[in-house]
Amino acid sequence: MKKTWITSVFLLAFFITALPVLAQAQHEKQPESKTLHQAVDGFLKSVPGNNGFAVEVQQAKESLKKNQDIIILDVREAAVFKEKPVAGAVNIPLNELHDRFSELAKNKNIYVISDVDTNAAYTVFALRTHDYDGWLVKGGVDAWLKYDNSAHAKACCPPSAHHK
Repeated sequence: MKKTWITSVFLLAFFITALPVLAQAQHEKQPESKTLHQAVDGFLKSVPGNNGFAVEVQQAKESLKKNQDIIILDVREAAVFKEKPVAGAVNIPLNELHDRFSELAKNKNIYVISDVDTNAAYTVFALRTHDYDGWLVKGGVDAWLKYDNSAHAKACCPPSAHHK
């Protein structure tokens, strides 16, 4: 009960934090996705003791290369996932997450990606509320796929592999 209350407070604080940032972006003509990403990142870092619960793509990829106890969780809708798949990722759409927690191992780090950072942020909080180690991958699916095609990725990390 206490974790649910804390999570609710965090989510409310996030939306209170994100809405003014989005309004400012609209006024200043900044790309909404960039300012939303900044709001999510700022909110996650503002929660005491959480170390941000967010990682850069490079950090996630390097951890994946070194550690077999990692799951890449893509929370986009199944049809969207099929159109733009992420190799090795487990696809559990956000609206199905609460019914499918049992498919995820609690002893693994779960790196969450989506095409919408707020969906990934919500997923991280939901995972942590249920005692999973959830981490938001900054930039989501686009950053993940862009990194796969970068020169650094070819030198650093092999393609993602799903580890059960």
